[in-house]
Amino acid sequence: MADFVTIKIKDTVYKLKKSFRGLYLFEEMTGIPVPEMADTTGNMLKMFYCLLQGANKDTFLYSFDDFLDVLDDNENIVEDFNKYMISLSSPIQEQKKVPKKKR
Repeated sequence: MADFVTIKIKDTVYKLKKSFRGLYLFEEMTGIPVPEMADTTGNMLKMFYCLLQGANKDTFLYSFDDFLDVLDDNENIVEDFNKYMISLSSPIQEQKKVPKKKR
């Protein structure tokens, strides 16, 4: 599992990292506690935006609307985000597949 990945938007490389700052920004933006987050496109895009903001607070200066415009022109960026988020959950999924030993 990668601690972070890099995402290139236009000519700038940003760090994408799941962090308390990013999660806090998501909750502030949406009013939804992260554990109660519904699996919707809107929430996913807002989480992506907030994690980028949290990891690049001085350099990621896009408004959410401008960010959506960038995504519309570069769909591969969303695919990179999805792969990163899946990589965060993979160890949990792998643990579920390991059969438990009987005592």
